[in-house]
Amino acid sequence: MLRKVFQRRFGKGSLVALTLLAVVVAGTVSAVRPSTVFASSTDTCGYNPLAAPAPGGGTVVFDENSVTRAIAFYGSGLSGHVGAFANDESGLYIGSGGTPSSAVSGQVYGEAVPPTFGSGSDVKNRPNAPTIYLTDITGNAGATGGDWENGGTAAATSASGLYGSWSPTIGTKPVNKNDWTLGPNADPIPATDAFGGTTTSFNEHYSAEVTWDVSGLTAYDPTTATFVPVQAGHTYRAQSITHDTDQNHTSGGGDVGEVCTTFSIPLPPHVDILKTPDAAQVNAGTSIGFTVTVSNSGGQDATGVTLSDPLPTNAGLSWTIDGEGAGWNNTCAINSGELDCGPVTVPAGTTPDASTFTVHITSPTTAETGGGCPTGSGEVDNTGTVDSTNGGTEKSKASTCVAITDLQITKSGSPATQDVPAGKPFKNITWTMVVKNNGPAVDTDVTVGDPLPAGETYVSSSTTVGSCSFTLGTLNCSLGTMQVGDTVTITLVAKPTITGKHTNTASVAGGVPETDLTNNSASASVIVDKLTRPPALCIAVLVKPKQLFVGQSTKLHLTVRSAGKTVAGVRIRITGPGGLKLTTKASSKNGTITTRVNLKKAGIVTFRPVANKSCKVTQAGVASANISLTG
Repeated sequence: MLRKVFQRRFGKGSLVALTLLAVVVAGTVSAVRPSTVFASSTDTCGYNPLAAPAPGGGTVVFDENSVTRAIAFYGSGLSGHVGAFANDESGLYIGSGGTPSSAVSGQVYGEAVPPTFGSGSDVKNRPNAPTIYLTDITGNAGATGGDWENGGTAAATSASGLYGSWSPTIGTKPVNKNDWTLGPNADPIPATDAFGGTTTSFNEHYSAEVTWDVSGLTAYDPTTATFVPVQAGHTYRAQSITHDTDQNHTSGGGDVGEVCTTFSIPLPPHVDILKTPDAAQVNAGTSIGFTVTVSNSGGQDATGVTLSDPLPTNAGLSWTIDGEGAGWNNTCAINSGELDCGPVTVPAGTTPDASTFTVHITSPTTAETGGGCPTGSGEVDNTGTVDSTNGGTEKSKASTCVAITDLQITKSGSPATQDVPAGKPFKNITWTMVVKNNGPAVDTDVTVGDPLPAGETYVSSSTTVGSCSFTLGTLNCSLGTMQVGDTVTITLVAKPTITGKHTNTASVAGGVPETDLTNNSASASVIVDKLTRPPALCIAVLVKPKQLFVGQSTKLHLTVRSAGKTVAGVRIRITGPGGLKLTTKASSKNGTITTRVNLKKAGIVTFRPVANKSCKVTQAGVASANISLTG
């Protein structure tokens, strides 16, 4: 194909004027591209088409954008695909060895699903076969790291589908001209091409679509600088590069076009349900309620959405619908004790805060509803389920508690410890109990029981409210009605008759169910000891050798004894003439001590136990001649 090109070169992203003239060659007239149809070879990927960067350095030409006319995303989510459309008088080139194009009988198009592409690249290292490159631009719309120009890796080694006319051989045009007739299984041709014109208004007879299923593609991730599979919830930049078969572009090694677009893979629909109580806890007689909110955290509409909620059947409950969000379109009703809503469609991205798919239910309560809280018989549990045809199923549980009151008792004993000398009487023990109504309601018929511990006799008792009596070893107190926040102090005085640890436990109960039974009893302990005085024992020190010498270092062997037995842990203080002062280490478990002295002067050496009474002071005389120890 001979062309005369008038070009004006600018920087990156500029427009380059391109006009094709009709030339007669060997009786054949080349195609003419009217300037009104396609007046410029704008590079939609953002590069200068006459000087795009090459991965290995330098620049490369993408001046034949007539090869690649349009690119678009088809389908939904990960089940969709990207289609690139090409049209050139020489036909789409799919690489040597690729699937040949064969016309269906009576038609002018071919189809290959999947096609086989040839390998290899041109002199500028651009792939011979149609190729797609992807970059994840989620959160970074300007990312281009996956482009061929930036050294990107192809998103797939082949394609998913090929429709129209193509050729696996350089210089050989496709068998049939199809004039944008691509076959019934091809995608609808985009009305507007990648360069702003009408796609099919540019017609060089040989047209083709190449498709790539996104579920099998990989994309460059700028955050990790790696290539990872395409995933839902992300947006991608797609770049497609295609050749035609004449390969006559002298400045670039082939007529090569590139085209770019962006597409997003929405998250699939995912319905969620949130159930919240009006209050975590209420008093008996107060109404309870729940609000149910349905949302869709996915990127596509959830269809056939229904809510089913079997309502609690605790005693005293009677449920009604107190309000319904507009999203349910008046479909909510209570049927045979179950709340049902839907079916409706919940739009993609519907958040719980903005959802109009809400319903509020309420019920009165009675004393029969009340009980222990938060997990006792006063608990009212409610579980709702949301279902859909395409967004899954979810459940949500919430609870409220119908509480009555909470009585609390604490206890202490005094004195905590008493040491009674031998022959002396025991001192009285004072047991003190404090009862409090923590609420949230008034309690009636409050009573306290306190069995007296073994080894004690009753002395007296008192209470700040009500009355107490001691019968059959137990103090019983009737406190009557206690308002919320009321406290009552009870005192029990007893005399111990035995030594040891005395533990006293008291309990409180009322006429109304309580929220917490763990604080309805309390214990306290005191210690009663009787002192005895042990006899005083003295310490005797035995010393060897029996003779000492002035000016001579002597090794002494001491034995510590008391009441005829050796004693461990006793140190001996040794004093003598010439300033001798020495304290030994403690005696061993055998009562022995070994030490050494060097006597400089004649005189008397004395041995005394430290911090112990000495039975008899042990002494030794020291002279220039041997002497005997005394004691």
